[in-house]
Amino acid sequence: MRRLLLAALALAAGCGGAPDPELAGDQAYAAGRYAQAQAAYEQALQHRASGRLLAKEAGAALHAGDRTAAAAAYARLGAEDPTRVDEAADGLDAVAHAAELAGDQPALERSVLGLHGIAPTRPVLRYAVAVARDTALAPADALGILPSALAAADDPRAVDTLTVRYGQALSATAACEDAASAFRAVLRRSADSGLRHSATAGLAGCSLRLALAAQS
Repeated sequence: MRRLLLAALALAAGCGGAPDPELAGDQAYAAGRYAQAQAAYEQALQHRASGRLLAKEAGAALHAGDRTAAAAAYARLGAEDPTRVDEAADGLDAVAHAAELAGDQPALERSVLGLHGIAPTRPVLRYAVAVARDTALAPADALGILPSALAAADDPRAVDTLTVRYGQALSATAACEDAASAFRAVLRRSADSGLRHSATAGLAGCSLRLALAAQS
């Protein structure tokens, strides 16, 4: 649908007398036509990038229900315009809230990772649990998100599951001593056979790496 809107805007601009895309977006936004406004701002961004346009695109996308696009625009705003980091972080928090209510896991993941990227000290505890529990995170992302998720988790099994995942992320980034500590903690606490198997395998791998490193 947004592609059709972009094509229509481009055709209108070529016919002469049409407002520039940003003005068209402002008019559509004021009239509550948020998907049309989003498409217009995206077209404007193709010609000139600015924090103002990114903020407008993000707001229109959020109102239009395109939460993934809104998260991407807010994350880009915070990365490209240091003077608007707080605004971008507030926007990402709003996207995360909307995504959580709608059960939109991709948008929730995008917003939480975006927050971690532009405002790593911003609390994301509640959202971090959902992302860490349900998303296959890259090791670098996991190391950023899992500590917040662990701080917010209140169920013992969830804590142990997240601890195993944290150990695996540490192991994948060659932090084997810390990973081994995480795996041992799970083995001390948990009676769950699946978690114990994962922790045992992770600990064995780390022990081997540490032994080889000591011999070299």
